[in-house]
Amino acid sequence: MEEIKIYHSLWRMLLMGIGGLAFAVMIILILRSPKAGNMIIGYTGIVFFGLGGLALIYWALKERLTGRPFLTITDEGIIYNGGWKQYEIRFADVNSFVLLGGRQSKIIGILFKEGVERQKMDDAGIIGRLARKFNLAVSGTQESISLSGVPMKAKELCDILNERLKNTK
Repeated sequence: MEEIKIYHSLWRMLLMGIGGLAFAVMIILILRSPKAGNMIIGYTGIVFFGLGGLALIYWALKERLTGRPFLTITDEGIIYNGGWKQYEIRFADVNSFVLLGGRQSKIIGILFKEGVERQKMDDAGIIGRLARKFNLAVSGTQESISLSGVPMKAKELCDILNERLKNTK
């Protein structure tokens, strides 16, 4: 089968990034007023939305300039560029892919085979283990792929992944 490459929508990512930066600027303007409330919450918002907006713009531009897609689906698995790091998920390690969060879901959960799931937990550091346990408690999966900013529908992508998975068994 042919390789499928999925990129974020450049305009959607840029708009979300600009929106985050605009929100940070609004907080700055509010904090400059004499009746400003809690300064700690304000500065936290500036950092959160400002850095988040810059990160979205950085990732969108990096994807396009380097030519590395967000997701590459091959016959053996998925190559997932998760912002700062590239991950590889082998179909041989996966039981199935599921939609998380209901009908308007933008997240695909990865259900690993039992031995693989245990190994991933053991290999993770203390923070990684806490994050994996939290994810398991909340969503029932240790890992997931957020599809925010991706033009393809999550259900369509989940069906493609499960079809590829079925063809590798």
